[in-house]
Amino acid sequence: MISRIGNSLVSQLASSPVGLFNRHTGTPAHRQTNRAFTLIELLISVAILGFGLVIVIQSYITSASALNISQNYVEAVRLARDKLTGLELASYENNGLLPGAESNSGVEKIGSRDFNWATEVREISDPDYLTEKLVEVCVKLNWKEAGKSKDVLLSTYLAHAPEETPKQ
Repeated sequence: MISRIGNSLVSQLASSPVGLFNRHTGTPAHRQTNRAFTLIELLISVAILGFGLVIVIQSYITSASALNISQNYVEAVRLARDKLTGLELASYENNGLLPGAESNSGVEKIGSRDFNWATEVREISDPDYLTEKLVEVCVKLNWKEAGKSKDVLLSTYLAHAPEETPKQ
């Protein structure tokens, strides 16, 4: 008897337009079968996507800037090495260098960047036994990048030119 009452109650509720069950499927009425995205879900996904794109673009810009900085350092070291090689060649051809003799400066334009360079040949003071045999050769480059001054300095020791003795 209870099962008949239960069955009749279910059939009455299912046939009722405001009942607890969907009359076509027999599933609870509060459970929806539509699987669409709500507006808030779409807004959250677009916000997450936008945030991710901002991070990717910012990383790209940072890496492009770092590449430009490293290219400038490579060019500066190459130019300094070229100047130092020229001084080494002059030392070889002249059988050494005299302090101050090959000191020079200038500006070299590479791409859109101006590199200021200066070479200096100076005596070394320590140790005493090398002062007549070696000179210190320095090549210094600087340039402006993003409003800041950047520098590269290369130095080495080369043979000191023999002092000429006055003829009598």
